[in-house]
Amino acid sequence: MRKLGVMAGAAAAAMAMVSGAASAQVGASWGGLYVQGFIGDAAGQARQDLTNGRTTGDHSENQVSGGAGLGYGLQAGRLLVGVEGDIASGSGDITAHGPSPDYNYTTHNGWLATGVVRAGYDLGLGFLPYALGGVAAGDVRLHTYRTDGPGSSIDFSHTQVGWTLGAGAEVPLPLDAFRLKVEYRYVDLDKADGTGSQGNAVSGTLRQNLVRLALAFRI
Repeated sequence: MRKLGVMAGAAAAAMAMVSGAASAQVGASWGGLYVQGFIGDAAGQARQDLTNGRTTGDHSENQVSGGAGLGYGLQAGRLLVGVEGDIASGSGDITAHGPSPDYNYTTHNGWLATGVVRAGYDLGLGFLPYALGGVAAGDVRLHTYRTDGPGSSIDFSHTQVGWTLGAGAEVPLPLDAFRLKVEYRYVDLDKADGTGSQGNAVSGTLRQNLVRLALAFRI
């Protein structure tokens, strides 16, 4: 999780500098249609439980993630309510190793898509804090194989649907059409079930902690 902390700290520092440079705007305009690109840290946590009693327990890995999205906000006074959709690279391979017998258990996530409702309130401090929540979908591949000789294996892939919750803050840049956003999201892609070459079954779960720095352009 060290990488996640570094990314969060850098994003917060960038937000603080831009917010300090921007004047406090009471009743600023936050609504409208926008496109955005983002980059951040995807800290994935996976677990595999097999019917033969083996389990990986919870294990995690970090990966840089990036993507793009489209959103729209409707402003009423200081209140902003909007919708947003995006697609990003996932948390990649999350691998655990079981030494007895010698197995590798890999949970792979190649892409992640989310559709959320976003609600914020302008406090007149030059930035807009907001909360968000909605649906998430992504590919989950469970790949389990023995590394020290022949044995049963599992290679199962499925598109999983789950949910996401998060919060963030948005500040205007000197060019009014641009906005800088920093946010945190928690994603749960629920449970994926697969069957191996010898009929053995596995249940795998995948959760992610995402920290993102986004640049939005109002159309």
